[in-house]
Amino acid sequence: FNLTPGSSYAILVVKDAGRTVFCLRYHCKMFGGACLKIQESAENYLETILVLSLDKPYVRSIDIANELGFSKPSVSRAIGILRDAGYVSVDDQGHLLLTTSGILIAEKIFERHNILTESLASLGVDSETAADDACKIEHDISEKSFDVIKKRVRGKNNG
Repeated sequence: FNLTPGSSYAILVVKDAGRTVFCLRYHCKMFGGACLKIQESAENYLETILVLSLDKPYVRSIDIANELGFSKPSVSRAIGILRDAGYVSVDDQGHLLLTTSGILIAEKIFERHNILTESLASLGVDSETAADDACKIEHDISEKSFDVIKKRVRGKNNG
């Protein structure tokens, strides 16, 4: 993808069999592209690496492909983009490691997912639907709204 001088956004989309599997939006400054916000699919990749690393000694691209149901070439392209953006590093054996900035994003999304799932379940939504809906909400909810929900959920758990 190319950035043109003065543009405000550049969007990179990776597709697999016509299905979008990765989308990264850069908010560009006048003198180059500084990534201010990554989009849902990139957040999902980072969160998936974090979650898989909780159960595995190391995470590889094939693990992500299996977990998300994407082709290995699509995952490899997405990981390359995340690596170039500084969110992931890859060692000599192909093991994926989150960088400090990747960990911050992954942990934020993972926390949102857990809190939102718990919140929806406490309202009577079945656990599978609550988890599916939390996946959709976790990327778009404002910090302000999430903080209120988090306080309510934590308040219920503490009292």
